[in-house]
Amino acid sequence: MKIEFEYEVRLMIEILFEKDLINQPTYLNIIRNYSNQKQKKSA
Repeated sequence: MKIEFEYEVRLMIEILFEKDLINQPTYLNIIRNYSNQKQKKSA
């Protein structure tokens, strides 16, 4: 369930990026922050 949710969030972010609703730096920041949060939770 949790993995599915994470996948959907990434998919939504990618769609926003592809439709030019967010720019590349924003996209990269979201992905980076998302990865950092995941690492903190698992630690």
